[in-house]
Amino acid sequence: SADVTFIPKAESTGHVQVRPNSTAHKVTLDSHGKANGVAYFDGQGVEHRILAKIIVVSAGALESPRLLLNSASSAFPDGLANQSGLVGRYFMETLVHITTALFSEPIQSYKGLQIDSRAWDYNQPRKGQSFQGGIVFGVSALNYLGPLTYAHKIAPGWGRSHKDFMRSAFGHVTNVFAIAEHHPTQNNHVALDTDEKDFYGIPVARLSTKLRGNDLEKLSFAAQTNRAIVEAAGAEKIMGEQGSYDLSMITHMSGTCRMGLDKKKSVVNSFCQTHNVSNLFVIDSSCFVTEGGGDSPSLTIQAIALRASEYIIEEAKRGNLS
Repeated sequence: SADVTFIPKAESTGHVQVRPNSTAHKVTLDSHGKANGVAYFDGQGVEHRILAKIIVVSAGALESPRLLLNSASSAFPDGLANQSGLVGRYFMETLVHITTALFSEPIQSYKGLQIDSRAWDYNQPRKGQSFQGGIVFGVSALNYLGPLTYAHKIAPGWGRSHKDFMRSAFGHVTNVFAIAEHHPTQNNHVALDTDEKDFYGIPVARLSTKLRGNDLEKLSFAAQTNRAIVEAAGAEKIMGEQGSYDLSMITHMSGTCRMGLDKKKSVVNSFCQTHNVSNLFVIDSSCFVTEGGGDSPSLTIQAIALRASEYIIEEAKRGNLS
């Protein structure tokens, strides 16, 4: 992960300083409308301000819009870089349905890698498919690797019946899952809570989101297909099913500072540069306009970050960001 790879390498150059336990609460502007610094609290709650010629916000699809909205000023009364009114809008979170199946033979699902094999058959539109967006199916022993979580999550009963089930069925259970993309909708959004504030007195993010017809149709299809897969695989019994109908199971959030060419319909350009403040960038999954069915956004975020970084370097050399 980045804390043991990229960050130590960056610090070794002498040009990077990490300030842990710090909470940014506002990006500040100069008299010309350029970003010129960040106000933040340290771990003791003392406020500081650091000046910068270029500012990159990379706090994720929940906290990045929160920071921009909390950076409202006379120049941007509705939130920094929010002349389009779309900062925080089009929130997306991948949808999941999991079917837990019991097999008569021992499949040793607690051994080896947690995850997984994937089937990409439905990640692109298919003839006769009524819903929009992709779904990827997979198999995983995630959360059921050891006896403790297995006993807590799977084994029914108490006492002798519980022990008997564990002796006969441990290692016989696995998950078949589906991951589907959340349809982008402007009404699914992140805003500032007018009542709740964090430890530092900063308004927290309030998430308003709802699954609509297209999302529910995908989850229904995912559930039916999961059942068909485990039945075809010879499962003895379906032990349980779980779907992200309340959006509480998945953390692949995106979409709240969407990318685009039209300043009225997006927040950042193709290099994650905000349309309204040329030296301010938002480089994370906030820029996504769709989720893409079925996989972690990490590699896409990294690719976008590399492209944006190269752009920042070239633009800075040309003097276009100062």
